[in-house]
Amino acid sequence: MKRMSFPLLALMLAACATLRGGDDPDALYRQGLDSLARGDYAAALTPLESASRSGSGEAAKRAAVLLAVLQMDPANPARRAESVEGVAGRVGIDPGSALFETVIASTLERVSRESLDLRAGLSAAQTQRDAAYSTIDDLRARTDSLTAERDTARRRTAQLEQAAAECAKELEKKTQEIERIRRAIRR
Repeated sequence: MKRMSFPLLALMLAACATLRGGDDPDALYRQGLDSLARGDYAAALTPLESASRSGSGEAAKRAAVLLAVLQMDPANPARRAESVEGVAGRVGIDPGSALFETVIASTLERVSRESLDLRAGLSAAQTQRDAAYSTIDDLRARTDSLTAERDTARRRTAQLEQAAAECAKELEKKTQEIERIRRAIRR
């Protein structure tokens, strides 16, 4: 087996790193942008994540901010608003400065927190809605039961009224017969 020279090995490693994007935040950032230009969010997230963690240069800062924006983007099917937390710290800019990235990163963090709070509120509201629907269903069942009982009571009342009317007629007949018998006895 032949021995490779050290300069040739270094050149090959550098070429491989350049081809796959390497640890160069600028190259990784551009790779992420290219993926976004194609609409491929999944392919954009990996190089942007790597770029955001590979240094403190402008490309790393912009990659961190862009990554946070993508995590909030409703068009991203794999978005995770909770992962935006801590973007300002990752950007690593003095919080007192008015740099563009700091403002965006801080805003994104606040939007992320608000989004998470809204999700929690929505979840609580959905739970309350489900409980209300259950209560409504119970009330409907109770109303149906009471309606059935009312209808049964009406039918029974009608039957009793009819029976009472028949009894009244029978009583009237008996009363007339008794009066006829009394008159016959008195004569």
